[in-house]
Amino acid sequence: ASVLDTSEPDLLGDLEHATEGRLISEIGPGRFAFTHDLVRHAVYSQIGPSRRARLHGWVATALERSRPSAVGELARHFCRSGDPRLAAKAVSWSLRAAAEATVRLGYEEAARLCAAALPLAGSAAERARLLLELGEARMHAGDQGAEQAFTEAASTARDSGDPDLLAAAALGVASTWAWSGVVDPPKLGLLTEALTVVTDDALRAQLLAKLACELCYGPDVGRRDELTARAVAIARELDDPKLLGQCLHARTYALWGPG
Repeated sequence: ASVLDTSEPDLLGDLEHATEGRLISEIGPGRFAFTHDLVRHAVYSQIGPSRRARLHGWVATALERSRPSAVGELARHFCRSGDPRLAAKAVSWSLRAAAEATVRLGYEEAARLCAAALPLAGSAAERARLLLELGEARMHAGDQGAEQAFTEAASTARDSGDPDLLAAAALGVASTWAWSGVVDPPKLGLLTEALTVVTDDALRAQLLAKLACELCYGPDVGRRDELTARAVAIARELDDPKLLGQCLHARTYALWGPG
């Protein structure tokens, strides 16, 4: 009713007419559904691209007022609106929907949401955040494209001028672990670069711990000891039990040996 700017009685009449034509069926009070997915697809495909995009924008705006908890639907409609004025909302709702999907272990859905919103990112920072979420979702889904997303996020984060986004991207790249038996120079370089610019202390501790773990195949045990000791000290100072656990784990791994 909001989208079509019509009264509810008139809208109900239209819905009843469509029900009689067996295009839709009433599945509960005030709830309707297409009788078959092919019917929905046929109706949707008959709408011209310009009108279809405009309808998505109108639906998104109406849903935002009436059902702000429907984050997945909001992300989908805003992304499909094609309206540059709604691009920021498309990115924002997509990030929220991806985070919600991740909580439900819906990693493939989270990756799809982030990928759909990428062309709409209006700034380097927005694009970097989407790429970080995309990399995270792909990594948890077992998708080998995770490292590519994190690497692109690092490049975009440099363009954004946000050091903490660069730090998060460096951690993402280093988290795409693969048994190699050798020190990985590109990962070391990215982690070291991020350490020189990072401003967030929690991210700094994670970078120190990750750098020490990346050096495990090298001979310098003393440096690994120093890096993880600094990471643990920062975590204790921040009084963050979860971060402290991560840093202690990294220290154990980095110093593991016969002794």
